[in-house]
Amino acid sequence: MTETRGTTSRGTGHAGRREVHHGRTPAAWAGVTIAFVGLLVIAAAMFMGPNMTVFWVGIALVALALVVTAVMRKLGYGADG
Repeated sequence: MTETRGTTSRGTGHAGRREVHHGRTPAAWAGVTIAFVGLLVIAAAMFMGPNMTVFWVGIALVALALVVTAVMRKLGYGADG
């Protein structure tokens, strides 16, 4: 597929080509950012002992990333397809 810029995710791009997002949506950015922070927390927990309380906080952040991404996609902030 060919990437086009400046079009909506619902239509076709320039010259009839379908737009490819490659994750460049607010939902994807939010999900990846929260998951990355969660993974950093998990890594820090492993260096601290391991500290299982901090570890589970990191796991909760990764799970939250999945929920936030799903909700944002339902609200229209993700690619539709």
